[in-house]
Amino acid sequence: MTDSPAEVEFAPEAEARFADYLREVRAALAGVPDVNPDEIEADVREHVENELHAKPRPVRLADLEAVLVRLGPPTQWAPARTGLSMSIGQILRARWQGLREAIWRGPEDWRLAYLAFGVFAIGVLAFPLFPLFLVLSYILSRAAIALAKGKGVALGARNWLV
Repeated sequence: MTDSPAEVEFAPEAEARFADYLREVRAALAGVPDVNPDEIEADVREHVENELHAKPRPVRLADLEAVLVRLGPPTQWAPARTGLSMSIGQILRARWQGLREAIWRGPEDWRLAYLAFGVFAIGVLAFPLFPLFLVLSYILSRAAIALAKGKGVALGARNWLV
């Protein structure tokens, strides 16, 4: 009996790559009413597991990348659609769902940075409430810095967001 898709053990870099691929698949499917993203994700996980069942554990990034190349780009899972056939509401809904997915399911190390920048940007747009949003943004930025320091990693590109 083979492992279930949830039991596949990936190397850390392979696990991050696979999570990125699944996130891109979900973003491509955002706003498509005829497709269930959970079913597509389950199919992708099952396919990857079937391809990698004979590989030694933990699965390396190179092995996973070869499978993902054969699977194709994440956008292939969404039916072809044009901007003209979609209403403005559908386009905005798809963008919002993609943003929401990035915040809620995105890399944990980046969430606080995104939120800090987002709160600051909203404060700029809602000028009368700017002092309140500035304080909230500062608190989120300090939390992001403390979390990075606690994990012993450099902020890197997140520096610009916090």
